[in-house]
Amino acid sequence: MPRFSPSPATADQIPDGAHVFKVISAKEKVSERTGYPMIAMRLETPAGQRISCLLTFCTAAEKVISAFCSSCGLLMPTAPDLEAVLEPQHVLGRYVFAIVRSESENPTSEPAPRISRFISKAVALKMAPHLARIPLRELEPVTLPIVRKSSFS
Repeated sequence: MPRFSPSPATADQIPDGAHVFKVISAKEKVSERTGYPMIAMRLETPAGQRISCLLTFCTAAEKVISAFCSSCGLLMPTAPDLEAVLEPQHVLGRYVFAIVRSESENPTSEPAPRISRFISKAVALKMAPHLARIPLRELEPVTLPIVRKSSFS
């Protein structure tokens, strides 16, 4: 017989606004629809609330991925002929600051919280000063591996 322990901390309890999350799981996947590589993550607030997040690696999402990396202290190359390599082990255990917004996928469904934007710690603290009181383990910035941009990227 299937069993489970109900959890009081679910994603639908995350209010709109700026939050800090810890990346508690990360796994490489490939989109079945587009074939693009992705990193599927589970993020957790200090209160134990969890939310899922996908980073899809395509040209249209480069700004989102860059904002995610900047938010969690992952250093990227600045030269135009270089690309960064981002793998699950780079993000596990890191803190990321993000804005959550509750949205409905269609008019008949309940609104569900989603990450709408990754932001810097400074912006998060301006939006939600109470985040400064949350004790976070100090993490050193990590420089991501770098590769030369190919014409096939």
